[in-house]
Amino acid sequence: MKIAALSWQRYHGRKAGSIGSSVIRVDWLCQADTDFVPWSHGISYDAIIMQKVYWRDLLVDFHGASILDLCDPDWYDSSVDIAELSKLCGAITVNTQVLADSLRGYVQCPIFVVPDRINFSQLPAPRAVSGERAKIVAWYGYIQNAREVLGMVLDDLARLHLKLLVVSNMSYEPLDTHGVEIINVPWEHGSAWREIQRADIVLNPRWITPRFTYKSNNKTIIAQALGLPVAHDIEELEALMEPDGRRKQLQEMDAKLHWDYDIKRSAEQYKQIIAGINAKKGT
Repeated sequence: MKIAALSWQRYHGRKAGSIGSSVIRVDWLCQADTDFVPWSHGISYDAIIMQKVYWRDLLVDFHGASILDLCDPDWYDSSVDIAELSKLCGAITVNTQVLADSLRGYVQCPIFVVPDRINFSQLPAPRAVSGERAKIVAWYGYIQNAREVLGMVLDDLARLHLKLLVVSNMSYEPLDTHGVEIINVPWEHGSAWREIQRADIVLNPRWITPRFTYKSNNKTIIAQALGLPVAHDIEELEALMEPDGRRKQLQEMDAKLHWDYDIKRSAEQYKQIIAGINAKKGT
């Protein structure tokens, strides 16, 4: 079976590795299982997965099993007619249960949750926990998100004498650093993960905006796969300041990471969904 995966990144002509959701949900999938390949013009496929790509004409013309894969509530944008698109595809996949629940009532095709998972072969080996008190915390992601969440933690970082490493598409330069040393590193696909490993802890603050409720845990599980414990709030950060606290979190997550979050499980899920679509179509 040849399954095409068309990512938002590829459809919009973005640089390889520059769009996190496309890396996680398409690139890592294709690298993990040879049945999945990046979509290209003029090639025949048995099935297609369209990751945040709302290409109606392709869905109309494609005769195999088709899946629309979502990781954001884009249907709240009036330019995305999710009800109409759902009539044209065999199934919709989403990365969180919250997204699945929000879609029900809008669409006329089956909805499946395929969590964000990890291609461990594409990450460097986990870093070892240092034997010292934490000195550097890292945050990674798009700069607009950094501006929204990091300001609320700067006071506590200063109190704990922590440096802040920001790996992003632009520099984080708040008007008031609250005395925190901020180290900005440009996001580069080939080096970003190793840059993040310079830290002792990854910060992933919980947002207070409604859109946050739809977000997956991908930043948390990737950080833990890199050997970095994750703090979602100040209480968790304080618990991770000493080496024993950091080791404890990582040890508790190790087995779950490699069982629940291996990208090969997503490959099997997609194949089962495609088989169900084909059975319904009688092909």
